[in-house]
Amino acid sequence: MENKYLKQTLIAPSMSDGLGFLSHQSTFALFMDMAMEHAMKLGIGLDYTMPRGMYWITVRTRVNFIRRPHLSDIVESATWPEKPSMLRTNRYYPLTDGEGVCVEGKTEWAIINMQTGRPEKLDKIFAPDFEFCNDVVCEEPFMRICEDFSDGEFVGEIHVGSGDIDMGHHMNNVMYIREVLNLFSLKELEKMNIREIEVCYRSSCFEHDVLKVWRRDVEDGAEFGVFRGEGAVAVLLHMKYDK
Repeated sequence: MENKYLKQTLIAPSMSDGLGFLSHQSTFALFMDMAMEHAMKLGIGLDYTMPRGMYWITVRTRVNFIRRPHLSDIVESATWPEKPSMLRTNRYYPLTDGEGVCVEGKTEWAIINMQTGRPEKLDKIFAPDFEFCNDVVCEEPFMRICEDFSDGEFVGEIHVGSGDIDMGHHMNNVMYIREVLNLFSLKELEKMNIREIEVCYRSSCFEHDVLKVWRRDVEDGAEFGVFRGEGAVAVLLHMKYDK
């Protein structure tokens, strides 16, 4: 049983941004897809969870952009889970090119009971003889992002459409990244040179929701709060970039 999953990935046009690099949102999508593929190989993918009324969810994700691969580059993608705690587990993702690791990420995952919305225990999800890999990338712990944006600036709205929805009928995690980055022009993004994006997913959003986006500047970049109509926090995002 493979405790690490590796494959070659071609940076295709559909994955690239207007600057010709692997886009930030496509990086999040690639890592999410790699996690699903590995889970299927381990026998704990959708064919295992769905019949049991369970669903894997992303709690938090951090991606460090050391240098972004260019359109038509071929990189090696890898992923592996660490040994879980009772309710959560981290999964790691490096992308490697000819010069070494170019992008790295980690995601905190949980399994939710689809009827109760409560997390399921993870101690018996993996096979008893599964040997967890001890390698770690993105070693720093996830940060705490303050949800109080009373000192921030309202910067826009997100109208959730059918194309934003995943099979769980929630807004797809990657779409939040796309919508926040759409607040900037291409010239601004090029100048910013985004080095890290960390996202904390707090509550689900649905088709036809209108979300409010607030921003506050911080020393190393900016933080964003995405709020549902009644004021509930949907997503908190910290972005490090050059100023």
